Amino acid sequence: MLAPASSEFVALCREQTALLTRGLGASIGIVYLTEKLLGGEGNKPIAIVVEPETAAVWTEGQGYSGLPDDIDAPITGLPLLPGKSNGDRDDADPVTGSASSHENSDWWQKHQTIVPLVHEGAFMGFLVARRLDRPWCVSEQAQIERIARTIAIACFLDRRARWWERNYQQQQQLQTEQRDILHSLLHQFRNPLSALKIFGKLLLKRVQPGDPSRDFAASIVTESDRLQDLVQQFKQTLDAESGNLALPRAILPKGVAGAIELESEKEPEHLKLLPASEDEVSTLSVAEILEPLVRSAKAIAADGDLALTYHLLGDVPPVRANPQALREVLSNLIDNALKYTPAGGRVDIQAGVATRQQERELAIAISDTGYGIPPQDLERLFERGYRGEKANGEIPGTGLGLAIARELIERMGGEIQAFSPAQPPWDIPNFPTGEGTTFVLWLPIREDR
Repeated sequence: MLAPASSEFVALCREQTALLTRGLGASIGIVYLTEKLLGGEGNKPIAIVVEPETAAVWTEGQGYSGLPDDIDAPITGLPLLPGKSNGDRDDADPVTGSASSHENSDWWQKHQTIVPLVHEGAFMGFLVARRLDRPWCVSEQAQIERIARTIAIACFLDRRARWWERNYQQQQQLQTEQRDILHSLLHQFRNPLSALKIFGKLLLKRVQPGDPSRDFAASIVTESDRLQDLVQQFKQTLDAESGNLALPRAILPKGVAGAIELESEKEPEHLKLLPASEDEVSTLSVAEILEPLVRSAKAIAADGDLALTYHLLGDVPPVRANPQALREVLSNLIDNALKYTPAGGRVDIQAGVATRQQERELAIAISDTGYGIPPQDLERLFERGYRGEKANGEIPGTGLGLAIARELIERMGGEIQAFSPAQPPWDIPNFPTGEGTTFVLWLPIREDR
């Protein structure tokens, strides 16, 4: 819910009520605002300004408060204000506390004026002007009504401006979330596209000249290049428009100021990248996820003059995880190992049970003899969009893969670690020390009961 008033509007109300006390001789002038524009049950009025400042009133950032204790005179025709009935006796002046001989509401109707704050059909509060020494005349009543109209218009514009500001912030947050999702999807699209291009090149090498299938293989490579260009153009367009924010779609209906609050209460719906929550996991074999990825990785490694080994260490128990999310994480890590290992290097993929913090967990280690990661980059390695020194190299990337991997693993109750130089959880035969990087995925072992 929007606060009842901004500090600028309160300042305007003080100036307007000063006209009542200094210009018209009012003993007190009060501006009340309702918490909600259209009223309703439990919608208590809030004293925004009291002039002269004889009582504490609402300030921006403060919680809602009720009516001041000294405002208890009988008021007719306004159910929002508590007070005495027309026949009740009032033996003391509500402002000065001195004895009073006025015993009926006729005196109050002449000495106290209440004007509703209404603009374009929306009730927003009321203005109270009280003068004890003499009644209000007709011309003075007209001036009070003009002051009330000024306050009503200002209140309407103030609430509408703050509604637009809040709506803008919500739209900006939603656009940022949607942009992050598009970047993530683009990143996920790159890996299978790169694999298709490699497979097309390998197929082209194996098909003999004159074979009709050679044209098909060449077309696979050509269309893969075309898709990569389109992906890059889409990313550049997305980055270029990241600072532009369209105006909110919601339009404030003319004459219905209540839409200010109704629309501002709507929260943006957040999209999810992959279903990896606790409710969407299943019991699966890690080998069934790894083996297809390893087959593709071996073909890519062969094309890049890399050695790739894969081992399951002992009896690997099943785990409960989301297969789509786990496949995405492993694909990212294997792709990085291949991408950042120069020709003649080595990539090792192993999975097995290891003990960590006195708990048995399933560990999947992906180690390489590549360029390694500088210490200053290790600390920020899993930040979204961060590439560190890699950003200055020739290897393309977006800095999203590791951030996505950590998010998905943590949503499955696991953890991901990075070590550079490589530190596999097991001894890998003939693995060079002091080189490369190791990523280890830890997944809890859950036995079905």
